[in-house]
Amino acid sequence: VSELESKLDELPKDKPIITYCKSGGRSRNAAEILIENGFRKVYDMGGILDWQEEGYPVIREEETEEVLLEIIPISVDESYEIFANEDYLFLDVRSLEEYESNHIKGAIHISVSELKGRLDELPKDKPIIVYCDGVGCSRSGRAAHILIDNGFGEVYDMTGKGIIEWAEKGYPVEVGGLK
Repeated sequence: VSELESKLDELPKDKPIITYCKSGGRSRNAAEILIENGFRKVYDMGGILDWQEEGYPVIREEETEEVLLEIIPISVDESYEIFANEDYLFLDVRSLEEYESNHIKGAIHISVSELKGRLDELPKDKPIIVYCDGVGCSRSGRAAHILIDNGFGEVYDMTGKGIIEWAEKGYPVEVGGLK
């Protein structure tokens, strides 16, 4: 959804556009953005999980399944349990402004939009826990896919409400400063 507004001019306004995501939240946001920008034939399918539950066909490519299996979901509590382990790297993929407002103590910041051009700044031999704002935020998932596609071996995608839940639980956060 965060990339959609920058790519609106690449989409045909005279053709139907169907939005969908995993559970339906992001697809609704995408549909609203399209309608607000003059697209008239917009259909929000909702979540692919509901589609599958109804027994409708789904095509999966073998590569997609492999990539999805390699990204390890990790809860906020599980992330905190290994927080003190210096073998793990926490990667905040939100905007710089969001990072400066608060981030996991010691986390490195590279926004998802800059990640492909800055991969050389990350160690491939360390497990990486990627996070963003959590529910409704797809940036950590996209970043995790970028890392996997570029040879990073052990990549975790923080589930739940990400940094929001981390801070709510009183886990260590910092304000300002780039890492």
